[in-house]
Amino acid sequence: MSPVSAFTPRWQRLRSLPGRIPLRIKLITAVLALVAIALTAISIAGISVLRGYLLAGYDGQLQLVQGQAEHTVAIYVISPGPNPGPLQFEGGAIIWIPDGTHRPVQIAEPVRPRFPDSRTAVVLPGPKVPSSASWLAAHQGTPVTVPAQSGGDRWRGLLFRQSLQNLTGGLNSGTVLAGGHVTRAYNHIRGLGRNGPTVSEVGVTALAGAAWTLGMVQRSAGDTDGALTLVTNAAALLAPRLEDGTDELRAMAGALHLHAATTCAWAGREGDAWRYWDNAAAMAERLGGYHHRWTIFGAGNVALHAVSVSADLSRSAAARARAEQIDPEDIPSRERRGRLAVEIARSYHQHRDYPAALHWLEQAYQTSADSVRYSPTARQMTADAVNHGGPLISRRARSLAGSLSLPL
Repeated sequence: MSPVSAFTPRWQRLRSLPGRIPLRIKLITAVLALVAIALTAISIAGISVLRGYLLAGYDGQLQLVQGQAEHTVAIYVISPGPNPGPLQFEGGAIIWIPDGTHRPVQIAEPVRPRFPDSRTAVVLPGPKVPSSASWLAAHQGTPVTVPAQSGGDRWRGLLFRQSLQNLTGGLNSGTVLAGGHVTRAYNHIRGLGRNGPTVSEVGVTALAGAAWTLGMVQRSAGDTDGALTLVTNAAALLAPRLEDGTDELRAMAGALHLHAATTCAWAGREGDAWRYWDNAAAMAERLGGYHHRWTIFGAGNVALHAVSVSADLSRSAAARARAEQIDPEDIPSRERRGRLAVEIARSYHQHRDYPAALHWLEQAYQTSADSVRYSPTARQMTADAVNHGGPLISRRARSLAGSLSLPL
């Protein structure tokens, strides 16, 4: 049977439908058609807006770290002697492309952000930078997305020129790329595109998770206002879905409120910090014993954040009092249990009680070495114990510092 003969009976059946279709049916059909068209348009526009929204955050961070990248490159180019090897940055890379050779040199080696209970850093394939002078010149000063050196990862990079005078008086000029790992953002975008024209709960939760992660980067870079705006906007996006949503969605909302509480504490906004913490505590109570898979949001983590917020606000006595009310076994992550001890150490360190601070740092290291090894605060407290703790704790402090590979 030819395609035409197969199609003809169907067309004839359509022609046999009543000629006078009720107006109500026509209106309903028209409305449904318009809704379908609108949803498709919204999906396309929404994904485009989402892409710009997610990448804009990374682009802003690249602008903020440009000075750090310049400093890192300067040390690499100017320092005499053999290079000790690339530094390790979580989710970031710095590449130097000298004029003449145009051969990229990776100065900061990217590693995957560590999940709770992980012990080793996983090195990521860095950004693949075209070496042609025309490509480098064309993308100066404008963020650009490039593939990874291997695999399917994506990187966002900001390129800028740098000229340095070396120790012999010569001039070293080249291009610097400061890169951020954006694979997760692109995965969110692709996932929403595959899930059809509507933004599902999974997509909204993924978007909130991206905001939670990016907010961490913004806060670490000192942009507390930007981080707070990002996570509160994400929490507002989830708010209408909380009543009928899943526990995962509610936990994500709670994690965003904890994020906001910590960010406000960093900024010294005590009232706002405790207001957001109260919201998170109410959500944890509503969830009962549920713990989010990767933010570890739950009752134990909310209690831990109360200690952190108190310490960030320099309320040392309050931090210790709140810590005394926590059973570490209620915190499901070993890394977070170690962090509890780090927070207690902070409360003593703020009063220069180095022996007590060292004791809790040792407890943290025994619980989870990563909670100390990869915490800038814990490393600084250890160094202070070595330098200012005196003979009473000198041997123990140096032993811990050696375990953290700190210079002695």
